[in-house]
Amino acid sequence: MIELKKFGEVCDFVRGPFGGSLKKSCFVEEGYAVYEQQHAIYNQFSDIRYFVTEDKFNEMKRFELKPNDLIMSCSGTMGKVAIVPEGIKQGIINQALLKLTPKDFLDIEYLKYWMSRTSIEDNNINMINKNKYWDSYSKFFIYGDKKGEMNDDIRISNKVGMAYGTLTDVAYVKDKINNIEFMLTATILVNDNDTFNDDIYEYDSKGIPFLSALGRQVLKYERKKLTFN
Repeated sequence: MIELKKFGEVCDFVRGPFGGSLKKSCFVEEGYAVYEQQHAIYNQFSDIRYFVTEDKFNEMKRFELKPNDLIMSCSGTMGKVAIVPEGIKQGIINQALLKLTPKDFLDIEYLKYWMSRTSIEDNNINMINKNKYWDSYSKFFIYGDKKGEMNDDIRISNKVGMAYGTLTDVAYVKDKINNIEFMLTATILVNDNDTFNDDIYEYDSKGIPFLSALGRQVLKYERKKLTFN
């Protein structure tokens, strides 16, 4: 039996603190670790450059990193993911990381695997309904306005939102052929009659086509940069 759950019901996630709340002036020579981009990029947790005091750690407790969390780099080299191992030094994430913590019943490898899959990539043939849940059903950027099968050369790991006329997509996009990767986030309100909770919104006619076109333009821009480098 398949049970549908919202993302927030299976996983907690938080972006690192704003830069202003974790300045270099807060760092000390020894103390609680501050995890940064390099730990996600290189999948290592032993080389620690920055530390904070116990008071600062307790102040920023919601950003504490624990074993079996998943971290993703969100600045510069974006979209690199690492799973936190056992035995790390107690500490917090900085502003360049996103932290995802699965609920006790969810395996972190499973979460990482399914966040990058498309709607019809399922081993259970009974779940495939291409008319209702087409391949790009939950991929607004690039493919959202197309109902054919997606090209696997472009892989998208994302989380979308749709409520009260608002569409949101937070995505890590990887073009495997051109070796391009980037993160893209956008939110658009499509509520022409300015009435909320009437279920009359322009998702299909305006919102999703806009986000799809935006994704394609950003991808085109990233590809064009290759010709100038």
